[in-house]
Amino acid sequence: MFDRGMLSLFLIAPSQSRFLTPYDLGSGSMEGFLGYYVFIPCAEDREFFLSTLALDFHPFQPADWDNKDSFLVAYDKKVNFITSPLDFAPEDIKIFKESGWDIVLRPHVEQDRGRLSPAELLDSFPDSQTVIFSGSEVWGYPDDIARTAEILENRDMVLGFIEPFLAHQRGIRELGIMVQDRLVRVHSIQQGEMDKLSPERIINRYIRAVEERNARLLYMRPVLVGETPLENNKFLIGQLIEKLQERGYSVGSAPFMNPLQLAKWEILILSMGVGALGLLMLTYLIKMQWQWYCIVGGLGFFTALILIFSGYPEFVVQLGMLTAAIVIPVIPFLLLLDKSSGNYHPWGWLLVSAGTMIGVILIIGLASDRAYLLGLEYFQGVKISLILPLTLLAIYIFHWQLDILAGSGREWRKIMRKILQFPMILILGALALALFFYINRSGNIPLLPVPEWEIAFREFLERVFLVRPRFKEFLWGHPFLILGLFLWQEKRFPLLAGMFLLLGCMGQITMVNSFIHFHTPLWVSLWRTFIGLMLGGVLGYALILGSRLSGILPGRQKE
Repeated sequence: MFDRGMLSLFLIAPSQSRFLTPYDLGSGSMEGFLGYYVFIPCAEDREFFLSTLALDFHPFQPADWDNKDSFLVAYDKKVNFITSPLDFAPEDIKIFKESGWDIVLRPHVEQDRGRLSPAELLDSFPDSQTVIFSGSEVWGYPDDIARTAEILENRDMVLGFIEPFLAHQRGIRELGIMVQDRLVRVHSIQQGEMDKLSPERIINRYIRAVEERNARLLYMRPVLVGETPLENNKFLIGQLIEKLQERGYSVGSAPFMNPLQLAKWEILILSMGVGALGLLMLTYLIKMQWQWYCIVGGLGFFTALILIFSGYPEFVVQLGMLTAAIVIPVIPFLLLLDKSSGNYHPWGWLLVSAGTMIGVILIIGLASDRAYLLGLEYFQGVKISLILPLTLLAIYIFHWQLDILAGSGREWRKIMRKILQFPMILILGALALALFFYINRSGNIPLLPVPEWEIAFREFLERVFLVRPRFKEFLWGHPFLILGLFLWQEKRFPLLAGMFLLLGCMGQITMVNSFIHFHTPLWVSLWRTFIGLMLGGVLGYALILGSRLSGILPGRQKE
């Protein structure tokens, strides 16, 4: 039998009191009882302990325990002592340090409030170099975070920044920005998941966090299931270290990220590039005299100039990235589909993707700041950047190219008769379903759960390609872009082609979305995009070939 209490080796009461395991008490104390034991030599500490926890403890004195000054209590029910307001025994800390362990502090602000100040707690552990806050907020929140940053800096403490989608802590972003010189990203897995996941999936989760989200401090909870938990955890940690070393990582002190920050003139130049693309898109969507485009461009330039040099460069950066994320996926379609350009090309989908990747350079440039790379600052407006490009492209295709939105009543009735045919209803239903999944499966915490078969498929793709390509790119984005451009070039199914092009635009938007995860190493996003293009290209041409062989799409007529 294995009880969680056996792992409570490091928890102790305010002075010299500490939790013990049955192993500490000797074999005589194990007869008939497994639970939590607490050594409390001081009467004052006993009173504090029992009154603070307000739990039903029972005095207990094992036969082979001869310390006259000791006081042992045991509790035979499941109690989460990890969240109890207890301190650490100096003799236990000394043993850990002598064994080569680094002590990482995890203060729980809500529970520790009123007991010890941050400075006093850190003074109690002069050898500790790292702090990872537990609970829902950090020291000093909301009004004294600067003081917390000063305390950490004076002691050269490393701040562990838990990924926000795992644990949202109030004040951690503000504190992290102040001490980003000594900040590392932390990944952890909740205890419930550790007890359910297989060792392979646990290892894959940690490796994915290291490679794809730049985690450099791995917080591991023990696996508490099975008959041999100690051996299981030793095996798990050994396998994780081995897999990390195979990928070129070393286990040791986490490195810090070098300083990186854009100058104001660099922000202005990059913003001008984004503004130029915005003006180009405007010429396709809104028809007006060229003087008006000049006025709009001039107003945008002087507005950005004033904001940047009057103390609001971050606002310009965020607005520039959002504008770029909206414009970049649309511009290549406008250039390729322009009736007057004659830009039809059998490899048009690659031209569209290349145009998107060129535009991504502007977003990467605007995010060239350490706060973005650490995840302290992040792209705002994700949902807008997913929906608005599709809306703008739909307006261009169905209004300016196909003249559907500007049609007369008779033309609309003709169009509706086509749409209400059974095959078109199926296609529209599939398009609506794809849009639903596209929106609801975006982000770190999607609204729709991920089924088991999809998790297995994702892990297979990771094993084969090292990095998993995005489903929205290679499964429908790129294939339907290829098919949509093919139909557009054939000039037989313009309405259907336009719908497929919208599906293809989802793939381009997802490509851009990959690069706005700024904490992800650039090579990961580039490799993921490349694999997505190759797989999507194969599926797209297979889709055209299969459609022709099945007779769904007839061969091209000779002119």
